[in-house]
Amino acid sequence: ITQWTAHADMPHGEDSSLDDSAWTKVTLAGGRGQQVQAGLAWYRATFDVPLTVGGKDIRGARLKLMPRLSNDGRVFVNGGLVAQGEGRTLGPILLTNQAAPGQKFVIAVKVPFHAATGRFQGAQVQVEYPNGTDPGTLRSQIQAAEVLLNGSAAGAAAHQGQLDNAVKTID
Repeated sequence: ITQWTAHADMPHGEDSSLDDSAWTKVTLAGGRGQQVQAGLAWYRATFDVPLTVGGKDIRGARLKLMPRLSNDGRVFVNGGLVAQGEGRTLGPILLTNQAAPGQKFVIAVKVPFHAATGRFQGAQVQVEYPNGTDPGTLRSQIQAAEVLLNGSAAGAAAHQGQLDNAVKTID
């Protein structure tokens, strides 16, 4: 999730019925987004569940929110508090056990506006596919196997052939 709205501190910025259309638009990409002005305390985004991710149907998948905070904060989904604490200690937050295209999640993050080092860096949605492997996880595993094969002299060519055949089977 890269497109967010942001606002200075205010009461009940987590309220999912709040109109945030006049809030400051910001792009946050896991800490690599635009520089955000000081004093912003609330960040909001609406996540609409798509039909597919990377060409794969996600109906029935488990979706988890992975927020990135450089300090402490509170995370709300559809107006309810779902997590609070320091960013490094926040684990993935369950959004749904059964994703359905068109589901909407209003995500609000409150950070201490007065803390010089406290800021929200963005969030990702992790997809756990039912009855199958997450393509992103599979890709990481294949890349790790390639690195191991490149470091092994004994039987590397044969193992590389096995890996190549396995990748062709997946495609």
